[in-house]
Amino acid sequence: APVQHLVKPQNVFFSSGYDNPSIYQGPPTPERERAWKDLYRFAKSRIPESSAERLVHKTVPIPGDKDHYIVVLDVFHQLHCLHSLRRQILYPNATASDTDPMGDVEHTIHCIEALRQALMCSVDITPMPWKWDAEGTKAELTMDVQHTCRNFDAVREWAKEHRL
Repeated sequence: APVQHLVKPQNVFFSSGYDNPSIYQGPPTPERERAWKDLYRFAKSRIPESSAERLVHKTVPIPGDKDHYIVVLDVFHQLHCLHSLRRQILYPNATASDTDPMGDVEHTIHCIEALRQALMCSVDITPMPWKWDAEGTKAELTMDVQHTCRNFDAVREWAKEHRL
């Protein structure tokens, strides 16, 4: 992959979002929609021919620029799919063109399958512990834990620098 050198592991604390929601949680707002789209805004990247030649699956040159080739890093496709599914859940009565130009059933099925494969590929093995509730009568799953992740910000910055 053209960004292999950027995917060094880093520790990231995941929050369940129940007590402290992120910008990505909650009802739709213009600011929230912008934040979601900013996650995958630089999806299409240009790489030099020398990088394209090393790819396992060949890609095509950019029209009018035979020295550079186009790729999309799958993380951006996955985020697009997640955002598409999110909008379909939040806007169940909207038409596809209102929420996502590709928000039809076939695209939804594709996105669910793409995300399933991505989750099974990444195989996050972070242990999520259990704790007793305040009364000590019910065990609850603790989702606020540290994960070992690839550096998304570094990959996104690379994509921004190589955007098409």
